[in-house]
Amino acid sequence: MTPSDIITKSWVDFNPDQWSQLTSLTEFANVFQNLFHNSVANSVNGDIVGSHLSGGMDSSSISSFARKLFPLKEFHTFYGAPNTQFASENEYAQAVADHIGSIHHEIAPQHNDFDLLTKYTSIYGHPETMILSPALQGSLLEAAHSHRCTTLLIGHDGDSIVGNGFDYLIELFRKRKWAELKELLAQRTQNPSFLRLFKNWNTLDEDEKLQAVYHDFFGRRFQEVAVTASIKELFTLFTDVKRNFNISTLHFLKRGLNSIIHKFLDKPIPNSLVKASARNSNREKSKLNKTLSESLSKNLEEKYMHSFSSVYNAQSITINEEFFALGNHYNMQASLPFFNKELFELCMSVPSKLKLGDGIGRQHFREAMKGSLPEQVRTRRDKAVFGSYGRLAARRLFRDAEGLLQNEENQVWDFIDKVEFNKIVKILHDDNQKPLTYAISQFHILRTISLAVWFDWLVSLNFKNETKKNSKP
Repeated sequence: MTPSDIITKSWVDFNPDQWSQLTSLTEFANVFQNLFHNSVANSVNGDIVGSHLSGGMDSSSISSFARKLFPLKEFHTFYGAPNTQFASENEYAQAVADHIGSIHHEIAPQHNDFDLLTKYTSIYGHPETMILSPALQGSLLEAAHSHRCTTLLIGHDGDSIVGNGFDYLIELFRKRKWAELKELLAQRTQNPSFLRLFKNWNTLDEDEKLQAVYHDFFGRRFQEVAVTASIKELFTLFTDVKRNFNISTLHFLKRGLNSIIHKFLDKPIPNSLVKASARNSNREKSKLNKTLSESLSKNLEEKYMHSFSSVYNAQSITINEEFFALGNHYNMQASLPFFNKELFELCMSVPSKLKLGDGIGRQHFREAMKGSLPEQVRTRRDKAVFGSYGRLAARRLFRDAEGLLQNEENQVWDFIDKVEFNKIVKILHDDNQKPLTYAISQFHILRTISLAVWFDWLVSLNFKNETKKNSKP
């Protein structure tokens, strides 16, 4: 390190090309199964094993393999039960627990969000990084601790490490491979996530559902292309898409008109609440730094970079550190089996087309879990969404943190724009906003309160140190 530069050299190299001899889904699935098996085996310590079982593919697979590997150990599974819209997965979690014969617990999240945030900040020594209130994860950790678990298995970031192959659809769009894209988009009509996008989804016939899928997919692509393309290029592309997919011109005109109207009439929710002065200062400092993914991926081909940056980013790594610290606090080993170098290299090497499979995604992972999971879990297309729970937790957090936030001496207001923050709070309490708006607002609120809690902790820590110093004889 010098005053003007930071030079880094990675200690480890990544080599996804070591799996270049694999070509078929079966071959990739077999290797995945072996590597995952070894990673789970190396993740367990002690005689009483706990596993966070959400009912999704990641946690279910870890629980299944761990139970199979250690049949004589006392084995507990813990399901966090927020019981809010789109977040309840107890039927899937129970199906896995019955399948593997675990001692299963349904844990209702505590409502002491602010107390846990304060406690965990003192454990980390830095502001909370997770995007939800710590109450859900904290309740699971405390339950595992109360049952004397020596290991708690967690499926964190299996999504990023495994990959889903959806980027293949975008690749087909960019290369104008319309026939194959049409075939794969037709399979997307079976995706339950459209229930959340279209309130009348179940009343639509198959043709109407297909049109809805087209409109959603191409609407997003045209928004991306519009940033750099000319009007002529956009018109040519739209004509080509319309001819191949028979999409409604009227729909896109209405969508475009609505976008323009909302752009001028809506008050957009800001991407950041950080004051301009703090942003500018940080921007100058960041010029000296390379991101973690840039530092570690110098020798990787461009085709691997999307997968790599989705795993090696500041938030994902810091969350790992937080789990490590919480595991120490609760006197157990918090283990994340998906964070295995060879497994990650294998998943990077799987072609996106093969990952996508029949449109569900993660096909190599699903193939590897044949016979190890109940079919309703292995082949499920949907995934829990914690929007409603996150909003309720953020509102509780704000309510309990109000006293702290009213302290004008807290340094949080040196960095965060208080006027903009108060606007976000109003949005969170407004019952007529879109789910994405709530998601962004609760993110801002959690981040701001986390920072305020951290500054408050630093002041109290300094006070304690000064008191100790002054009390010495």
